[in-house]
Formats: sequence, structure tokens, C-alpha cells
Amino acid sequence: MGLIRRWLSRFVSKPVELDDVFFGRLVSMGSYWEARRQFPPTRAEIELFIDAPGERQPPDQQQREFFAWVERDYVDIIRNVDQVARPISDRWFRKPTAHPFEAEFILSSFSIPLPSDGPAEWEMSFDSRTDPNHTLVVELRGAEALVAHMDG
Repeated sequence: MGLIRRWLSRFVSKPVELDDVFFGRLVSMGSYWEARRQFPPTRAEIELFIDAPGERQPPDQQQREFFAWVERDYVDIIRNVDQVARPISDRWFRKPTAHPFEAEFILSSFSIPLPSDGPAEWEMSFDSRTDPNHTLVVELRGAEALVAHMDG
């Protein structure tokens, strides 16, 4: 049986993984890295999708700084997200939401783009606390929320 496994392993490659001092365990998905990291503003572990600077190149310092910026400005970012997301959420659930955004949604992931000259384009995803089958995805440019949609 070992011979068959060795032969088959030539056709099925393991994903490249590495440990990053800042992001922790990174798993290469080709053009981006996946990671899980504690996010202090929500006191929860979230998933990160980090654009790879090059094939199998780890995130760079500017991407670490992007994470730190999201962490530092999270309250303002969420205020902007709420303005774009609330009408979508109200339509989706067929009722207006009277409580704060974070009472209904919990951050589950966000993307970390490659450094750019202008404001970065990226996404945040939120799980619904009351309906676990639905995810809210918000596209942003810098701290400006552009569009939101519900998945599920």
C-alpha cells in the first residue's frame, strides 16, 4: 500500500505552508495566502485572505501595516460599512434593524490587498448572528464602503 500512496503523492501536491511572525500559519492558495488570526476589536479569531506579492512570496510589511490600520480604524470602518449594509440587510431580512450593526453581524474575514498607489480595494465578510446561513460581504476602497450583498 505504501508504494501506491507514494506514486499517487506525485500527482497530489500538498499546499505550501509557512509561519509568519505577524500573521501566523499561512497556507498558499496560489495567488493569495489564507491565515487565521486573533482580531482584537472583535476579540475573535478571523480568517484573512492576503494577496501574495509573488508566487509563494510571504506578505510584506505594507500588508502588515494594512492589518494594523484596519485594527486601529475598525470603529470608523464599521460605521461606513453599516451605512451601506443596513439597507441590504433590512431588505434581505424583510424588517428594519433597530440595534447596532455588530449586534446582528460579526466579522468573519477580510482581504488584505497588495500595496497600491491609491486607496486599497478590499472586502470584509460578516456572519449573521441571528441567521447563521447568511453572510454579508462588503466591498471597500480604503475606509469607504462601496457596495454590500448578502450570500446564503
